[in-house]
Amino acid sequence: FQLLSLLENDTSNLSYEPWSIFSNVIHHYNQINSIFNDKTIFNKQSSLPPKLRFKSTNVFNMIDSFVQNNQPTIEYSSQLQQLSMDVCQEKFKHNISSTNNLHDIFTSYKTNLYSDSVFFSTRNELYGSACVTEMISICKQLEPNLSFVELMIFVLNFSNNFSIITFDEKNNIGTMSNSTDFIHTQHIHVTILWKYFINQYGFIEAVRRFNSLIKSILLIFHISEDLCQNRNNMNT
Repeated sequence: FQLLSLLENDTSNLSYEPWSIFSNVIHHYNQINSIFNDKTIFNKQSSLPPKLRFKSTNVFNMIDSFVQNNQPTIEYSSQLQQLSMDVCQEKFKHNISSTNNLHDIFTSYKTNLYSDSVFFSTRNELYGSACVTEMISICKQLEPNLSFVELMIFVLNFSNNFSIITFDEKNNIGTMSNSTDFIHTQHIHVTILWKYFINQYGFIEAVRRFNSLIKSILLIFHISEDLCQNRNNMNT
């Protein structure tokens, strides 16, 4: 596993706290083995008769299975366990949709789903050809080292910015102000990601790759609202 080799050959001089966090993330991803699990889900789906293989309901069930691999990663974090329940609920409410869409696109890329003509056609029907074309374009721009993308997903789970905010007068404003506790955790994870970019590629190339990864994330954020809207329309 790519991250494990980084851990064994570290030259980034991480301090104790981020080093412990990074070690736990590596261990957890190894245990989940999301690539194997996602491919197993896809292979099971592909074994169905052609007419059932990529019906919209079956595709949504498959996507939901992919997404479930992202959620245990969030729950696993010791930083999350140190925060109040109210703060955690607010951050999940704001971030879970966008991070799940990112995880869905990332998983589809890892399992080479977009090369399947039936799956491609079904996605066109569900989300529209323009949206699917944009998703494929994003996949092609993703950082080749997919381990860093997995780390970025972990970072975004703690982000104060990766969300589409909808005003709700019933929300507790005090809870929102307390959510600044996430800033410290977010800073730690971004620092880990950045130092390992430098460790692998050197400063100049790290800047280029980090910039490219951020652009891809922003593009995914841009289409997340459309994806959610299309899915809501399918469910009504």
